[in-house]
Amino acid sequence: MRRSRAEAPAANTGWSASAAANPALQLLLLGVLLQVIGLAVALVTGQLAGAVRDRVLGSPRVRTVFERLAATVYGALAAALIADSAR
Repeated sequence: MRRSRAEAPAANTGWSASAAANPALQLLLLGVLLQVIGLAVALVTGQLAGAVRDRVLGSPRVRTVFERLAATVYGALAAALIADSAR
């Protein structure tokens, strides 16, 4: 007599067998896994951003371009504020 898939016994794989019977434990494990993956992604992103920052801001030419861009943006915001207050 063949068993259907629903009747097949679950493989005992250690601590995960108890998680299969307890939805609260499944939710807890999923939350912990999400936090660990999120931490790993944040750490890698932070390391890469720091490396790019050091490389970019270490160049005097790029730094000058960023300073001029910031001055232009602040000037445009000041002009918009003056134009708005003149109305």
